[in-house]
Amino acid sequence: MDNIEHLDVLPDDIINFAAGWPNEKDVPLNYLKEASDKSYERFFNNKNNDIQEILQYAAENGSDSFIKVLIQYVNDKLKINEYSENPEILYNVNNEEEGEENNNEEEGEDDKIFCNKLEYKNIKIVQGGSYGLFLCANRIHNLQNGVSIRNKNIVCLSDPTYFLAEGIFTNDCNYESITIPTDENGMKIELLEERLLNDENLAKNLRIVYTIPTFHNPTSTILSVKRRKLLL
Repeated sequence: MDNIEHLDVLPDDIINFAAGWPNEKDVPLNYLKEASDKSYERFFNNKNNDIQEILQYAAENGSDSFIKVLIQYVNDKLKINEYSENPEILYNVNNEEEGEENNNEEEGEDDKIFCNKLEYKNIKIVQGGSYGLFLCANRIHNLQNGVSIRNKNIVCLSDPTYFLAEGIFTNDCNYESITIPTDENGMKIELLEERLLNDENLAKNLRIVYTIPTFHNPTSTILSVKRRKLLL
């Protein structure tokens, strides 16, 4: 697998899942071209705009217009009233099964998760998943001048996990790592709970639990509702 992972061109009968790259055939080239054309047209038709602006680096926090559109989309998708003084919503996640045990039960408060309205301060646009992991890990690690102000920081990773994750946490950000196995319903959160209850050092120093709950990389599993609730 290691040899296949680093091949520039794979044989036609091999699909490489190691890096999690999308299929080139699924890239919406027509939409990308349309967006690019509209951007250039907008700047060419407005004398007050500098054409170089769309060719330079964006703001540190990402595109302002994109962030606003994203916030509106998410809040609309979750049917959150952005004018509410207490913008909490019960977002139903009971469509996923945990065996057959809940199929005939009526939906109740325990079948829902509270979501707050998404705001501008909650958004950070990054170049990719690995960069986002690095920023989060450093933030939680609380590095100051390259030295952690905490004695120890532990990250819990699903096993298997995203192939760059462990290196980012352990090599780049000086975390110690533990792993929790996965099955067809995602990370075995109940095993993590058991370890936390029986390991005082882990319970004291665990800073991050890293897993991918929906379409996990590389297993493609979906974390069950029961385990999502236990994790929270």
